[in-house]
Amino acid sequence: MNLSKSCCSLNFPNSQIISFDGKLRVTWKELKQRVNNNIAFIQKQDISHWVLFHSSPVEFLARALALAVCGQTIIVPANIQSETLKLIESEFEDVGKTCLYPDEINFNSSIVDDLELKLDSKFVLFTSGSSGQPKAIIKTLNNLLLEIEELEKLWGQGVDTIVSTVSHQHLYGLLFSLLWPFITGKSFQNKQLKYPEELYGFSERTALVTSPAILSRLDAIVEYHKFDLVFSSGGPLLFDDSNKAMELLSKRPTEVYGSTETGGIGYRQQEVVQAKWKLLPKVQLFQRDNDFFIKSPFVFQDSLKLDDELVLHDEKYFSLKGRKDRVVKFEEKRVSLTQMEQYLEKTVWVEVARCILLEQKRTILATVIVLSKDGWDYLEKNGKRQLVKLLKKELLHLFELVVLPKKWRFIDSIPTNTMSKVKIAQLEELFK
Repeated sequence: MNLSKSCCSLNFPNSQIISFDGKLRVTWKELKQRVNNNIAFIQKQDISHWVLFHSSPVEFLARALALAVCGQTIIVPANIQSETLKLIESEFEDVGKTCLYPDEINFNSSIVDDLELKLDSKFVLFTSGSSGQPKAIIKTLNNLLLEIEELEKLWGQGVDTIVSTVSHQHLYGLLFSLLWPFITGKSFQNKQLKYPEELYGFSERTALVTSPAILSRLDAIVEYHKFDLVFSSGGPLLFDDSNKAMELLSKRPTEVYGSTETGGIGYRQQEVVQAKWKLLPKVQLFQRDNDFFIKSPFVFQDSLKLDDELVLHDEKYFSLKGRKDRVVKFEEKRVSLTQMEQYLEKTVWVEVARCILLEQKRTILATVIVLSKDGWDYLEKNGKRQLVKLLKKELLHLFELVVLPKKWRFIDSIPTNTMSKVKIAQLEELFK
């Protein structure tokens, strides 16, 4: 990869393996032909904004590279459901024609060897939208490449191959499992793995890009591949799941903290409970009054306010306390849902707690609990009424009676999407 102020030149040996799926291999020569075919197609269209969605990582990559060569705006949605496309149409109604990139094209072009990606090409991604409308986030190709440079400096020397359980339609997967391996000459699997049982049979020097949702489901009776690196992002990883991954995958997960809007901010490995986070190089974290901001080359803006509560330990290390936007007001009281969840999780009966507001005849607080072994034992012996009474008694040490949860549900696991974001709608369904 050669960077200038305006473009990025791609130069790989024609025989270099870009992607694999079983015995199938895609070389740089083959990918380059696909990119050129897509460039020929794009140049025939009077369109500047393209909605790009493809289940195949290598086909997605061929289209993204072609669009970046042509300096187009690349809109990357999590899905192409009708409501998602309506949202995109309304978001970009003032920029001219926006088109969904077709699955197949019928252009055969001669190969241009020197492909130059325009660094000001824009990628538009979306926040997860677990509550409320998804928000469009703009990244330039340059923002993404600068972050890839840092990933390579920190972890790139230890691996040659990357496999992933997360989608390239989200920023984490786009960066870690697709663009990073491609730009730095590593190979990636042309398949998103869906289940822990698929984590075997890879070559040496392989990294796994995954999420807490997968790591929490590892089974001690299954023999998994011994990875050289394991990455986790998209949500908090429990300390016990970090230990389990260390035992079963041979590497303690490197957790990456950030968001679609911020890009990567920090990372850690949980060798102890509540391990501190370390800032990524080139990311600055600072506080103004009660708000926290970052300055980062990975974001489109000069600085960005965070939605999280943090504790700064020094210039490099920090701890997370929870999201600011989960401070709610009801019964004329301000309550931190994150603080209530964390307080419940400190008891011996609760593994995971999630608190939500239900808008019914009046607003009430409801709580969904994944119990620990002690919690399930207590529930079986004493019943739900006594367990709720016990947990309310614990909460009264910190919260007033009027704000305690009115409805409780005890389930086996919290519903999450592939990026470990809680599915709020499914939690609400538990109370209907």
